[in-house]
Amino acid sequence: MPRYRAYILDEHGHLVGAVDLECADDEEAKERAKRLDSHRVELWRQVPLLDLTVH
Repeated sequence: MPRYRAYILDEHGHLVGAVDLECADDEEAKERAKRLDSHRVELWRQVPLLDLTVH
């Protein structure tokens, strides 16, 4: 299941918190982010980092 992080910003655009979300798809993530009580929310999809270390 895709993981998302909603960054919560105040009325001046300053970061005041973050919420991790696990949602079935982008649409569900958008709907859940809209329900957060905030002036502004930036929603980011978290992508797993691939370890490409070569020995």
